[in-house]
Amino acid sequence: SRREEIEIFKLVGATDWFVKIPFLIEGAIQGLVGGLIALSVLFMLYSIFFLKKVHIIGLPVLDITFLPYEYLGFILFLGPFLGLIGSFIAIGRFFEL
Repeated sequence: SRREEIEIFKLVGATDWFVKIPFLIEGAIQGLVGGLIALSVLFMLYSIFFLKKVHIIGLPVLDITFLPYEYLGFILFLGPFLGLIGSFIAIGRFFEL
């Protein structure tokens, strides 16, 4: 499947980077989507458990805030970065042939 796609690109004269770029973009997008899904699930759990504060005798038991903006940005940066690294590793295996 992917191997055949790469072979077809090579047969029609595509350069290595012309073949690699779409796979790298795909890996970055998958990493970004993974980060967004992780943050969404984390926020849903946060809203379920911590936004509905448990009151004992009128006093809130927990006062926890969601992640700081720096952490959110780091997670959204780290997802595509890890996706790119994974794509580089996978592409390296295909181009060793």
